[in-house]
Amino acid sequence: MHRLFQRLNALIIAVALCSATGAHWVILQSVAWAGMLATYAHDRPLTQAVAETFDGEHPCDLCLVIADGKTKEQKQKGPADSAPAIKKLVGCLTLAGEIPAPKCVRFDHPREEMRGSMRLETPPFPPPRIG
Repeated sequence: MHRLFQRLNALIIAVALCSATGAHWVILQSVAWAGMLATYAHDRPLTQAVAETFDGEHPCDLCLVIADGKTKEQKQKGPADSAPAIKKLVGCLTLAGEIPAPKCVRFDHPREEMRGSMRLETPPFPPPRIG
């Protein structure tokens, strides 16, 4: 059960990070390009299919939706919010400079007489068997 929660937390963090950095658009665009390449390769040579996939002149429906979503997202953010992840990172780095360094604590090792006594008898040979 504990392992399930760890994996769920990792998944939630990964999705949040992808969303915050805009990686979801990259993933969707990669899926669109793979679909376009597979579709175009059915009736064209592979070199022509690759060229038409990445030339930008033959967008598929998913490519159009992705482009529309990107433009809407940019309009919602506005010019002041163009790089919120970078601003947060710079803020964290600035705060990191203000955190005091940890203090060193001296650890005294136990003296020789405080350690356990040494065994004077030798272990039995051959070693005893269990059972």
